[in-house]
Parts: sequence; structure tokens; C-alpha cells
Amino acid sequence: MNEHEIRELENEIDVLQANLNIAKAKLAAARPKGPNAVERFVREHLRFDPGCLHVVTFKEFRERFLLSITPRERLEWNKVSISRAIPEPFTTGTGSGNVTYVLRAAWVLSAS
Repeated sequence: MNEHEIRELENEIDVLQANLNIAKAKLAAARPKGPNAVERFVREHLRFDPGCLHVVTFKEFRERFLLSITPRERLEWNKVSISRAIPEPFTTGTGSGNVTYVLRAAWVLSAS
């Protein structure tokens, strides 16, 4: 493959990426504006407790959250997007040992 063909393929990739970004934006605009998957998960599985600082690790939160959604939905969520979507009054913070926690949160105990 010569340099010209490589540049053409790179340009084609750029166009495809731009089209993908447009399609993602249209999809996001078309979705209902209700709570997102993280907000729904938090509402169902966490309770606010101002005294809880190092109870819910972000790692465990993320693992449980990802198990609660479909494989297709999992493609939309990464560590950063999950962390940013955690609603107030909860927040994340790093504690000792460089462990990140969901602060002021405790797991809701299931009735099983």
C-alpha cells in the first residue's frame, strides 16, 4: 500500500468517526431526559448517610452497577462517566491506600 492509499484510508476513518459522533449526539438528544442508569442505580441501591465516608468503594459500586445494566448499556459507561454521573448528595473521594470511595453512601440492605 502506498502513502496516497494510506492517507485515503485515514481520511475515510476520520469521516466515519465524525459520522459516528453525529449519530451518538442524535441518539443522546432523542433519549428521554429522565434519570440516567447511574442515577436509577443509586436511587435503588444506596442510601444517604453523612457519617459514611469509607463504606462503599467505587470499585464495588462500579462492578454492581455494570452488572445491573445490559451488555449494550455497558458500552456507554466507563470509570470516568460513572463517577461523573453519581448524583448529589453523594460524591467520590480517595482515601488511604489510594482507594476511591462513594462518600456519604451506604448500601441498601435487601429484604432477601
